[in-house]
Amino acid sequence: RYITMLQDMGMPIEAMRGPGGGYQLRPGFKLPPLLFSEEEATAIVLGLLSTSWLALEQPSVAVEGALAKVMRVLPIRARERLHAMTDNLVLSPNERGNTPPAARLLDLSEAIQQRRRIAITYRSLQDEMSARVVEPYGLAGWWSQWYLVAYCCLRKGFRLFRLDRIESLELRADTFTRAEDFDVAAYVHESLTSTAPRWHIKILFHAPLRALREKIPASYGTLTEQADGVLFE
Repeated sequence: RYITMLQDMGMPIEAMRGPGGGYQLRPGFKLPPLLFSEEEATAIVLGLLSTSWLALEQPSVAVEGALAKVMRVLPIRARERLHAMTDNLVLSPNERGNTPPAARLLDLSEAIQQRRRIAITYRSLQDEMSARVVEPYGLAGWWSQWYLVAYCCLRKGFRLFRLDRIESLELRADTFTRAEDFDVAAYVHESLTSTAPRWHIKILFHAPLRALREKIPASYGTLTEQADGVLFE
């Protein structure tokens, strides 16, 4: 069975009959090398990581195996940069984001991994430009946007920076000490789901949690599974 599987994958495995027979790989055969550009490798890795983000029915072992295979054929430098991205990326479930350029994702991920400060030029919602130095902690894809989670040295606090509003970016040589108790995922969730509503509404749904997540954007509120249904607030 396994020999047939390998043959179906293109391996020239031949059977030898008679005493002492068995199977052999055709002499001179070599596996062709897989050569990915950094852009191609980033696209593959993001696609694999997004299986859980998009609630695709893929076993985690299959995703991990595919990621490992991609990493194995990459040069060391590209492998380190992609590891930095996979280690520092937070994706909320069931939402599609406008993916920024791969080079920007990799540069930011590298800065996060190496704990290097970043100098950015940022455009506000009112189209006002400001120069800032930030200490990057993580990346997040949420609803239709991508964000950088960072400590802003100008505002003296943690902030979310939309990647499409970062006009320029420069990795600095100086590093920072990371606050180890800071939870990137929790901060993203709290920042993007907490608003100042006029009324606080709670709704108990009698429907599957997954079906509700497909219909109700995470930015609208939180869904919590309970014994008598799913609570939205």
